[in-house]
Amino acid sequence: MFRKNDSLNLIKIEKIINKYGYPGKSLVGEPENETAWFVIQHSGKIADYFPVIEKAGQKGELDLVKVAMMKDRLLMNLEEEQLYGSQGKRIFLVWPPIKQTDSKVIIWPIKNPATVNTLRQQIGFKNTVEEYAQSLGIDYKPYTLSEVNQMNSAK
Repeated sequence: MFRKNDSLNLIKIEKIINKYGYPGKSLVGEPENETAWFVIQHSGKIADYFPVIEKAGQKGELDLVKVAMMKDRLLMNLEEEQLYGSQGKRIFLVWPPIKQTDSKVIIWPIKNPATVNTLRQQIGFKNTVEEYAQSLGIDYKPYTLSEVNQMNSAK
């Protein structure tokens, strides 16, 4: 049911973007300007729409934190290091997983973990990557892509 609704919502958002461009705050107000972002962020079409999202952020139509979060999601989906530390992922240590300890949730690897909190602050995040991870119930550790690939090799 969720997939069906997500698909229908994406179709609606695509029609709106094709007709009006990104439905930012000058068109629909706040917080409604985040609706299209949420639909795209949870779709398989982030790569297709990220340029539209980025442009909306540059024009002040969408909060830059949302743009940063989508950039991180895009990078994670491409199995590249994220920039802002906004994305977590479940890593399967054993496949198929049977018990809870067969997987762990991590903050996806960050390109520059030593300076990520400065970057987060500059873009407008209200907390550090450590605080963010804690709010998600994740014990933060700055993993590398190599470490994640080794952990995930069980799959």
